[in-house]
Amino acid sequence: MPPRPALTICTVSYESAGWLRLNLDLVRRLNPDSSVRWLVAENSPSDSAARLGRREPGFEVFEGAARENRLYASASYHHAAGLDIIVRQADTRYLLVLDPDFFIIRRNWIQDMITHMHTGNVAILGAPWHPKRTAKFRYFPCAHCTFVDLHKIHKETLDFSPDYESDPGWINGKKNRLSAARSLIARLTLAKRRRIGTARDTGWRLFRRYANDPSLKVECLQPVFQPRPGRRLVDRFFPDRLSLTPKRRGYFSESGFAAHGLPDLQSNGWEEFLWNGMPFGFHVRCYPIRDRKSGLPLDAHYGAVKDLLERIQAGSW
Repeated sequence: MPPRPALTICTVSYESAGWLRLNLDLVRRLNPDSSVRWLVAENSPSDSAARLGRREPGFEVFEGAARENRLYASASYHHAAGLDIIVRQADTRYLLVLDPDFFIIRRNWIQDMITHMHTGNVAILGAPWHPKRTAKFRYFPCAHCTFVDLHKIHKETLDFSPDYESDPGWINGKKNRLSAARSLIARLTLAKRRRIGTARDTGWRLFRRYANDPSLKVECLQPVFQPRPGRRLVDRFFPDRLSLTPKRRGYFSESGFAAHGLPDLQSNGWEEFLWNGMPFGFHVRCYPIRDRKSGLPLDAHYGAVKDLLERIQAGSW
């Protein structure tokens, strides 16, 4: 009889079959002595070639959520609805919510993370929104990669849905904010700084409920982030709530994967994360708008990830 899974991984797929197959192979190779149950909410269009089949090896695939057009952030609501479906199926103590394109590269990370959470009495541990996304909440894990102890956080309370629609000021002001983003008026009125942490995106309800709960221990991975020197200088004159650079000590690291013999993944527009000072995982964030900015087409993102993972699995790092 196979060992009982130590961890349930929950993922929402939106045309992400290729990324998930890469990720599954990596997880198995890096954790040969651990068993996982990987549940996928398939949110892709029914005719998509990048959709997982119901009998995809290595995954338990469930029908995901129907997409609804919203006034704002339709994709976030769709993703969160898929998560809310799939996490209810978890049946292990430890749960990992993971994006298809977030790759954990630490060897034996399943046992390491479970042991750390158990011995350290940690309820939630994961990657926060990257500091360059200043409108997102800080100092709390987001839905990209988050471990949850379901003995401390009941799965019925895991509500990932955004909450933009109860914040009409965000939606109604979006057009004006975008048009004024680079204007002198925006700078003089601290428009960007006043929006720090105000976006009620995926996972915001969990942040609101658990971030300040004194009975729970919450920990974050360290994002790799190098603030621009000019921004750092200006931020010295602002409190944390108005500082574009997070001020909590140790929240981010300026030393990234390159310092540990890995390629500089930030140069591709990807996000690097450390744990205990060592590379833990990276988030590709392979969206077309970011591909245009980086000049790297989607196929090149996929090829670059595949080459890197083969190098890691071969033991050359």
